[in-house]
Amino acid sequence: MFFLSRPTTQRIARFRQTATQDSFSYPEVGATLEGSFPDGYNLDRNRIRLGEGSGTFERAFAATFGKTVNAERTYEEFQQALAPYCKAAGMFEARATNVAMLEEKTEWRDVFALDMTRIDKNAAKDAPVIALRPTPVVQPDKPAGERPCPNCSKPVDSRAAFCIHCKQTIATHVVCPHCQEAHVPSDLELCWKCGLRMREDEQVDCPQCFSWRGYEEQFPCPHCGYDPKAGVAPIPPAGDPILTVHAGVGGGNGRASAEPPVPAPLTPASPLPLVQCSICYEMVEPGLRCPICTNVLESR
Repeated sequence: MFFLSRPTTQRIARFRQTATQDSFSYPEVGATLEGSFPDGYNLDRNRIRLGEGSGTFERAFAATFGKTVNAERTYEEFQQALAPYCKAAGMFEARATNVAMLEEKTEWRDVFALDMTRIDKNAAKDAPVIALRPTPVVQPDKPAGERPCPNCSKPVDSRAAFCIHCKQTIATHVVCPHCQEAHVPSDLELCWKCGLRMREDEQVDCPQCFSWRGYEEQFPCPHCGYDPKAGVAPIPPAGDPILTVHAGVGGGNGRASAEPPVPAPLTPASPLPLVQCSICYEMVEPGLRCPICTNVLESR
């Protein structure tokens, strides 16, 4: 529209008000948002650099949308911003209160989901690749096998330093010089984790009973007491036999009752989740100390 003179401010306002009510002069409305362009149109893309920094971005945002970056957004603004990339995936109920009319209005609004068909694949290929740090994988504490107890010869966990059968401390935990595993019993010849030799010297059999095998500093033999430094095993001192007498419960007639007293029934306690002791490697109830080897329980 052309005029012979400069239009007044009132005339410009009336023209803008009328234009907002008119429809577009072409049927392909919103074709640039769909990603596919109709034939017969010349697609032009024009850009200009406004500057850099957060200050420039905030001023450009305020000039374009008429509000600051941190201003509260309405549902319609979110809907308009997400429309080029999303599609409706459902509806939710929203309630709005009109303070002036003192009434509550309920309406159903769309739930948006990302539409992969509207994503520009070419722009995604040109985007810089950001290397993410991989999440460390925590391996479960798997069984490490069993070995005979050097004291009672019954099977115990290969990582255990305490025997649950004879209730004896059979070793101490040392660090493997190869894989740095901190829970390797000192009497193991090979590390239970990496399989490499723990020491340069080798274990030897007890030359007197041949029922125990250990390193030189672990003697005397826990079975027969043989000590290679002394040469012979100490003779245990002889003592008087001990006779244990269990007294029965009197029945009032001078004779003991043949039936033992019946204990009172115990109320079963609720089971607690078990934890694994880092010394004897048995599953026990949580507490300050292990009820089997009496060592302090560690968190594993």
